[in-house]
Amino acid sequence: MEKSEENLLLGSKTNAQWIKRILVPFWICRILLLVIMGVAQIATVYWISQESDIRGIVLASLVVIVLFVALCVSVDAISLILLMRRSLTPEAFLVLQSIETLLWTGVLAVQIMAAFKSTSRSFLTWFISAIL
Repeated sequence: MEKSEENLLLGSKTNAQWIKRILVPFWICRILLLVIMGVAQIATVYWISQESDIRGIVLASLVVIVLFVALCVSVDAISLILLMRRSLTPEAFLVLQSIETLLWTGVLAVQIMAAFKSTSRSFLTWFISAIL
């Protein structure tokens, strides 16, 4: 076995079948959930844009969240494509998952900032915004 083949995440045939059997369904479910979340966020952006009394920070934060969700779907799709082409190395997997973690940290930060900038100052509003 060549040295370049040893570094692949799909090293042996049994390892490759386990990874495909476990990781691929999880990635597909995560992509579907992200698409649903993105559609819900886009619907919320549309609904908020129709309201004239809602501040711009809420609308801006929702648009940023939609962009982050789209980037997360892209990172998952790249990971899935690399896995299927048998070129997903552990280093590439780590980098892609680190990027996705940073994106979700950005989503959390935007949600918290939007909660603090919103007109309602109740704890329940902050909590719900942080959870979403």
